[in-house]
Amino acid sequence: MSAVNKNNLHQPGTSNGRSVNSTSRNEVRYDMPFKPMYSNTLPDVPFEAKFLPHPFPADRHVKYETTMMERAYTGELVTEDDVGIFIDLVLIDKYEPNPNEPVQLHPTDELLCSDEDTLLSTMKKSRHGTKAVPWMRRTEYISTDYSRFGVQTERQETKLGYHIQKVLKEASLYRDRESQLTAINKTFEDAKKPVREHFSKRDVYAVEELPLLPDFDAWKYPFAQVIFDVDPAPRDKTSLEETLATDQICRAMIRGMMDEKGEQFVAYFVPTLETIRKLKSVEGKDISEMDLSTPFDFKLLREYNWSVKNKASVGYEENHFFSFRDGRAYYNELETRVRLNRRRVKDGHVHSAVPNSRLIVRYRDFNDQELAALSARSMIVNPIEEEDDDDDEEEAEAEKHVDDTAGEKKLDTDQSNQPPAKDNNNQWSDNEVKSEEGSPVVEEETEEEIETFVLKFTLNSCQINGIASTKITAIISLINIILLLFFKFFSKEPLKSEKRWSLFYIVMTPMFNPMKKMISGSRLALRTFFRTLTSAEFLKTPQNEPVLSYAPESDERIQLDQALARLTKQVNNIHAVIGNEMFDCGFTAEQRMPFDHKAVLARVAVCDKNLIRKAIDVALESRLAWERMPLEKRAEIFFKAADLASTKYRMDLNAATMLGQGKTVVQAEIDAACELVDFWRFNAYYALQLEKVRLISSNDIQNELLFRGLQGFVAAISPFNFTAIGSNMSSCPALMGNVVLWKPARTAMLSNYISFQILREAGLPDGVINFIPSQSEIFGEVVLSSRHLAGVGFVGSLPVFQHIWKVVGNNVENYDNFPRLSGECGGKNFHFIHHSADFKTAVACTARAAFEYQGQKCSACSRLYLPQSMWPDFKDALIEICKEIKIGDPRDYSVFMSAVIDRPAFENICSYIEHAKSSPSLKLLYGGDYDDEKGYFIHPTLLLCSDPNDRIMKEEIFGPVLTVITYPDAQCDEVLASIKDSTEYALTGAIFAQDMNFIKQARMDLREACGNFYVNDKCTGAVVGQQPFGGSRKSGTNDKAGGPYYVLKWVSHLAVKSTRSPIHEWKYPSMGQQTGKAKKNSNSRIDVLRRLCVQRQIQHTITVYIEHVLCQNLVVILKPFYLKSKKDLFALRPTERCLLSNEVASNEPGDCTNKLSSNACFVGY
Repeated sequence: MSAVNKNNLHQPGTSNGRSVNSTSRNEVRYDMPFKPMYSNTLPDVPFEAKFLPHPFPADRHVKYETTMMERAYTGELVTEDDVGIFIDLVLIDKYEPNPNEPVQLHPTDELLCSDEDTLLSTMKKSRHGTKAVPWMRRTEYISTDYSRFGVQTERQETKLGYHIQKVLKEASLYRDRESQLTAINKTFEDAKKPVREHFSKRDVYAVEELPLLPDFDAWKYPFAQVIFDVDPAPRDKTSLEETLATDQICRAMIRGMMDEKGEQFVAYFVPTLETIRKLKSVEGKDISEMDLSTPFDFKLLREYNWSVKNKASVGYEENHFFSFRDGRAYYNELETRVRLNRRRVKDGHVHSAVPNSRLIVRYRDFNDQELAALSARSMIVNPIEEEDDDDDEEEAEAEKHVDDTAGEKKLDTDQSNQPPAKDNNNQWSDNEVKSEEGSPVVEEETEEEIETFVLKFTLNSCQINGIASTKITAIISLINIILLLFFKFFSKEPLKSEKRWSLFYIVMTPMFNPMKKMISGSRLALRTFFRTLTSAEFLKTPQNEPVLSYAPESDERIQLDQALARLTKQVNNIHAVIGNEMFDCGFTAEQRMPFDHKAVLARVAVCDKNLIRKAIDVALESRLAWERMPLEKRAEIFFKAADLASTKYRMDLNAATMLGQGKTVVQAEIDAACELVDFWRFNAYYALQLEKVRLISSNDIQNELLFRGLQGFVAAISPFNFTAIGSNMSSCPALMGNVVLWKPARTAMLSNYISFQILREAGLPDGVINFIPSQSEIFGEVVLSSRHLAGVGFVGSLPVFQHIWKVVGNNVENYDNFPRLSGECGGKNFHFIHHSADFKTAVACTARAAFEYQGQKCSACSRLYLPQSMWPDFKDALIEICKEIKIGDPRDYSVFMSAVIDRPAFENICSYIEHAKSSPSLKLLYGGDYDDEKGYFIHPTLLLCSDPNDRIMKEEIFGPVLTVITYPDAQCDEVLASIKDSTEYALTGAIFAQDMNFIKQARMDLREACGNFYVNDKCTGAVVGQQPFGGSRKSGTNDKAGGPYYVLKWVSHLAVKSTRSPIHEWKYPSMGQQTGKAKKNSNSRIDVLRRLCVQRQIQHTITVYIEHVLCQNLVVILKPFYLKSKKDLFALRPTERCLLSNEVASNEPGDCTNKLSSNACFVGY
């Protein structure tokens, strides 16, 4: 177990095999016997007694949550050949503590939970000798049994999540010499007794016990932990086989560098294929047999920012790794933690690092400073010298040990072809990386996301140079050198990524012969383990994409002007894309600029019925492979697409939206850039949160809820007015495992096509989303008649969605499923002004909501209810704003309104204006002008209505027309109640008031009047993740796009029940006595597997036994074991690992001390 078996190390009256001085001599020199009797021969054990601390939440293992890979795992996990036991990978119910059955501590271990600061002063005095023996902590050699004596006091203790009533007494026992001797000796007697019972769990017993010792041979060498934010390995399998890729990352190096602009960064180098061959050729050779002039060539692959922590840093937490040999567990500390974050592109500019940089590596001798540092670290594990005559012999041995290291070699880096200097104290900062003309370009990276990635000791390849050259060597030569480097260069915090992946490297730079003893005789890599955080714990709630200002002379404005010029100087061709094929179809359609309808922006391929049917077939062929891809990998594609849209393609998206859809720069930015990025990021985040759904399970039954894609294809019919909506309608079903046919709006082809190409560049497989420009009637006829239709996503007019619903209803007998229908059909949105409202806020919000983007938002304000007392001033203010509004080409940044989308929209809006001019119940207050000579321009129009039942107050206009109804101040409540029944729509609405009682009343009266309700804000501008968008009644199905539950619209749930105790009798107990009962295996000493799998990532061929979880977040280490097969689905990467916990119960005490090889009955998958 984690506590050292003290009886095996020291016997009372001895110290390192030497006789202890006489008692009389001790009495002269010391008042108490601690130091002379028990010399300090070991460094501090890095944990409290019986505990192995790690900096993670206390309920991390107790409330373990399985990943989708664990739930999908169907293989068998087998222990060693002589065991032959099938092991249940996950028994989740044991990780959920039962509050009704609190765990009770063993009486002898209760004091382990006590708080030192809250103990009685007399109690503290009684333990004054705890620091005399630093290799044992107080609870190991001061038995808790003696805390029973003294005056009684009571207090509450909360340590393991439950309350323990304790009676603390004054420890008068330790006030004399003899009582202290008795207490210490008893702890050694206790150590001789085997541990058979779990200290806090009644039915858990030890399986095997190992002493835990510091690693004497390796302690003098500094180790560091390097954490990458993403897998740094090259993954281009077309040019590099998986085994070669593993060889590269196992021999990679990192190095501090500076670019041409003077910015410091850390470079990640991987060996060339020739270098890998050279390194393999010298494996197993002694250092004296190596040619020290042989250069090893490394190439630059990644650039990183960094942060570093060591023991002196605030918030640093101890970290250790372990090895197992000779029946013992040995530990070493990782005293430095380095976190690397990949350098990001700032404002569209690429970092100016030296291209194709190379790193030339050779070996050299240790210099004097390095030898001195190794000697100093070696003294940590040497015995504390006693003041007796035998110390001289130990000192001589220590000096000899230091002299023996003189022949050891150390890996160094040099940038020239000449042998490096012998004395190179700052081997990182003094060297320069040179660029070689014509050197091969590093393979293009393809990031493969993994949850936890651990590089272990490479035993077979590192006996001579492995741990030096294969473990990212050049990170540190000595701790003082790396601290000097990091504090010299590291001044900036690394950029935060939306999603972090924990990648752990064990790093050790020097060469040393004693390590051969530790790693000899094995050809497998894993003899250590780490408890790491999974990616899910790094996955934080995304933040909304910031809106850029596009101020004059700003970088984003310059880049946008360039993108506008690039898209307007030529006609862009938009293909239909089906699978991996592109079709032009003669480019029979055109997309024109609405503000200049003579200018052709793009030529568009229009699919006929045959191509649409072909798209359905291709999509269905791609469905199974895509749906069975792990959700984490599907989500990562959309995370990457969001990064591309927010950086590389941001200006192209904005420019295409401005030119093709007539949006101003502000409206394009919040749509095509920000909302699009938010949809991709938040949907992926919400989808990953589904993995946290847990059903109630028991000891005998495991219940799971899985999320599958729909069986068939989804048709996405998107609108013109929002680029982001079109991308979301196609990408969200795809994210959840569906295949999609995307028909974009005819007037939004270019921006939608760019977003589709971004998804393909991000790694979306062919056939998952098929881009199908076509006529609405033809597309609807083909997809709605297909038996494979699984769902329809639609945003558009109400009559079209009603037609879709009717066709689906008439054909429901022909479909394989009941298709999911999701629709958003516009609204007749309102602002209601109360007499207590802030006047300026109400005016500004109403002007924006009514006239932004020419009133072509689904949420645009079309009705205004105003008290008569405020009307005169409100009217003047609105008219003044309308006069100031500039209308024109959106490439003019001072323009507030541009043209409506096309001629049908122009004619429809004009018909309502003409109706207003001729209706006796309507009065034109401002505007009413329109012109289509160059573009489809309509001026902001303000109407006063005296008839609430006029069609202009009920029907959606979808243009810059605002109708006002004034009401008597005393009739506020009656008018408020009439709003919800005045139209068939219920999309958005807003109230403006300072009266809290009225606001409370309005929220109740208008609950059914809209799907998005705003208080003192305009009724437009819903933000993803903040205001999920959607309306009820004839406004749509109210699925709330941009919210956490929209993803559930496109999944098919699967509930799985796994029974571990199957029935053997068909009769129920009420039917009489059972005819037979299952016989119990009499040969089984262990009957029930209580818990297995403290933490499991991806299957590995070697893993580590852990006996039990001691205190929710603490473990005891046992021994490594090997799996039988390497063909397991999750044994694909040799650097991934699995941590297991064997907690077993038995019928009689002591049975669990038998080995697992006793053919115990375990119930497994």
